[in-house]
Amino acid sequence: MDLSPILLDTMYVGFSASTGLLASSHYVLGWSFKINGPAPFLDLSKLPQLPQPKKKNTSLIIGVSVMASVIALCSIAFGYLAPELPRTGRATTSSDVFAFGALLLEVVCGRRPIEPKALQEELVLVDWVWERFKDGRMFEVVDPKLNGDFVESEVMMVLKLGLICSNDVPTIRPSMRQVVRILDGEVELPNELRKPGGIDSQEGFDEFLHSLASSSFDKMSSSSYIGNRDIDTSFITFGNSPQSILNARGETR
Repeated sequence: MDLSPILLDTMYVGFSASTGLLASSHYVLGWSFKINGPAPFLDLSKLPQLPQPKKKNTSLIIGVSVMASVIALCSIAFGYLAPELPRTGRATTSSDVFAFGALLLEVVCGRRPIEPKALQEELVLVDWVWERFKDGRMFEVVDPKLNGDFVESEVMMVLKLGLICSNDVPTIRPSMRQVVRILDGEVELPNELRKPGGIDSQEGFDEFLHSLASSSFDKMSSSSYIGNRDIDTSFITFGNSPQSILNARGETR
C-alpha cells in the first residue's frame, strides 16, 4: 500500500508536547507499506472465551417480590376495613363510614392507616391518634410536611370526626349524612370523646346517645346514678347538639 501519491509533503504525526520538542520523533520517513501475502484469516474460535454469567434464580426473586407486594397491599387495605368485616364477611354503609374515617385521619396525619415501619405504639393510625388525643397532644399527629401551617380548629374537627367514624361499634358510627353536617359546620363537636368498646356491643345509636346524655347530666348534677333513661334527651339529637360524642370507646382496649 503506497500513500506517497496522496501525501506528497513531509508529514509529522502526533503531538510534540507529548514527547518533547524533538520533531524527528514525529517525522515519517516514507508512506510505502507492504504486506507479504494475503492477510491471515481471523479465527474467532481461538479468541479467549468470556466468562459465563452466573444463572440467577429469577423465579425465587419474582416470588419473593410478589409476596412482599401482596403483604404490603394487604397491610394497607386492612387499615380501611371495619373490624366487623372479617367476622361478618359483609360490607355495609357503616363499614364504608369506617373507611372514610380512616381516610380522614390519613389525610391529616400524612401516613397510612397501618404503617409497618412505624414504632409499635404508632403502628395503627387510629389507635395512635386516640392516644395522643387522650393525652392532650392531638396536634403531634399532624403531617409534619405542613410545617404548622394549618387552622387548628379545622384540623381538630377532622381528627375528631375521623375517630368518630372509626368507632369499633358499627351501630354507633354516624351516617354519611351526619358526617356532611359536621363538615359543613352545622354541628359542633365536643371537647371530649370516649373510646368505644368492643365490636360485640349490641348497643344501638339511640341507646348510646341516651347513655351519653345520662353521663353528662350526672356530671353536672354530681349525681352517682348513671344511665338514667327517664331524663329528657331530646336536646342531644344530632341536628341540635354535638353528636360526635358517639365515639364512645372505653378508656382501655
